[in-house]
Amino acid sequence: MIKLNGDTIGDKEINTNGNFSERDTNIISGSTQGQLSGFDPNNSFSVSGLSLGDSGVSIGDQFNFDNTLGSVIELNDTSTPSYTIPGSSGSDEFKSAFGNARKSGLKEFEFGGKKYNTNLSTDPNFGKDKVVEGQKSFTGRYTSPGTPDTPEVRVDAFSNLGRRQQIRGIKTGTAMEKRNTMKAARNEAKSIKGKNIFETLKLRKEFKKNARTGAKTKMTDDRASQFKVVNEQRRLQNEQGVNHRLGKKDRVVTQKGVKGSSSTPASKDKETMEQYFKRRGVGGIVKSPRQSKQKNTNSTF
Repeated sequence: MIKLNGDTIGDKEINTNGNFSERDTNIISGSTQGQLSGFDPNNSFSVSGLSLGDSGVSIGDQFNFDNTLGSVIELNDTSTPSYTIPGSSGSDEFKSAFGNARKSGLKEFEFGGKKYNTNLSTDPNFGKDKVVEGQKSFTGRYTSPGTPDTPEVRVDAFSNLGRRQQIRGIKTGTAMEKRNTMKAARNEAKSIKGKNIFETLKLRKEFKKNARTGAKTKMTDDRASQFKVVNEQRRLQNEQGVNHRLGKKDRVVTQKGVKGSSSTPASKDKETMEQYFKRRGVGGIVKSPRQSKQKNTNSTF
């Protein structure tokens, strides 16, 4: 309901079934928004044996992930630091009980409700601090731009719009060249001078007349040669059933649509992340759902 100054002036209702027409669907599939349906947010990878800082990988870098072009959109350093476990051979009370049992020649003794033997450890590091080395690793995600669907295209064979536009362009271009030539000729004629005013006007008139004849002749020759090229193109198109004249043989030429893909294939010369690490002289094991097998570049160093 539409109101103006408190008065009702009409009703307006729009009811739709919520479905796109075939034409709108084709437009959407060929647009940037149409590519969003093919976006795979789960493209991920993990690298072990190498920290993010040492890898040299940055957001926006592109690599070949099993023949798929991937652009890095997220990076997370998952490295763990080294830590130390303090060494200990027991409390002072335990050491005293252990020593007394050995002095007494006992093979076992009881301490804190548990039984222990009196054998000495053969481990040279027994009781010393233990250092646990941290693990270097990082993870990331990448995206690959999708290729949209190519909608079906139908062309009327008798449609001659392309040829008419070519002809129109030739006529406009050659006419403009003629006008520019005559403009330059008129300016040049101003510098011509005779013995008197009458001779000057006569010479200038003859000069502009000759220039006009030459410019018109050149325009005609240029148009003829360019029209010949266009007509030859049209002849070849006619043989293929495109753009021929209106008649019994007219038909509609249909170009079938092509289904797009959710990712862009990588070129053969696009390096993988493993190749990138090798080129920089660093090692790392890359794992990715798209990769058919793991490659350990660390083994080459």
